[in-house]
Amino acid sequence: MLSANIEAMLKAPAAPQYPKAEKARIEGLLKELKNLGSIRCGIVHSRMELISVHANLHACFSNVQSQPRFGRKGLILSLSDLQAVTEEISRIERKLVVQNKVPQLARQAAA
Repeated sequence: MLSANIEAMLKAPAAPQYPKAEKARIEGLLKELKNLGSIRCGIVHSRMELISVHANLHACFSNVQSQPRFGRKGLILSLSDLQAVTEEISRIERKLVVQNKVPQLARQAAA
């Protein structure tokens, strides 16, 4: 669902109050977010377990609805990788929020 929303936003024409450069920056941020989509999906639609690999803790995510008949598949991230993914998504979110406030502030200043 998130990827479909990102695709729809990428196809949307620029609103008149947004300069073309602003739309290009927002599109760049949306593409960065889209690139993290599979990891995000693996995390939010899964159960997390902590496992030890070579005496280091890792987060293991496995979607219980998409498991094979035999064995188990999932996403394993070191805790530092999990933190890095979280920080990257937060960075993109902060930039999108700032981007969204720029036209609002300009309209308020003009009023």
